[in-house]
Amino acid sequence: MALIEIERPTAAHAVMEDVCDTIARRAQSGSVGTCPVELTDAFVSLSASQSCGKCVSCRVGLAQMRNLVEAILDGRASERDVDVLERTARNAYLSAEERQAALVLSRAVFAGKEAVEAGERDAAVLKALMSGIIEAEPLARIDYVEVVDGATMQPTDAIGAMALIAMAVYIGSTRLIDNFIFEEGN
Repeated sequence: MALIEIERPTAAHAVMEDVCDTIARRAQSGSVGTCPVELTDAFVSLSASQSCGKCVSCRVGLAQMRNLVEAILDGRASERDVDVLERTARNAYLSAEERQAALVLSRAVFAGKEAVEAGERDAAVLKALMSGIIEAEPLARIDYVEVVDGATMQPTDAIGAMALIAMAVYIGSTRLIDNFIFEEGN
């Protein structure tokens, strides 16, 4: 005779299942769109409501994360707020050495911005400048550095009135992305 083993979900499993079900229902009902920031807001809000509030990470961290995500959704977020969110997400997958190496993306973006603001319009020159900065970091491996027309989103040889300069770089096994937009007159 075989024994039947019935497993009951732990409280943690039940809470996470409830979180997933609630977010899925909200996404299907239209109260949350498919925007990743809206889904993050829903998840953080739900997690905060389920927290017992005993540990600082939940009590303070979730509240800060919720305020940050809501500021982004409301258009009140500063560039620093967006940087904090990006670093938080990125840092979850990187070691301390890789986090330091990942700063090469910011250095490449800043150098690219400076070059464009100084008048550089040749996409090949800009890509070479940014790629050279990234390649100097031993832990970095470029997936792409690209300049695209801001209206068509097609690769371009020359920066016109509006352009997106984007990159994807592996630091270890983590693929990081960064970009900046150039608009003539802004």
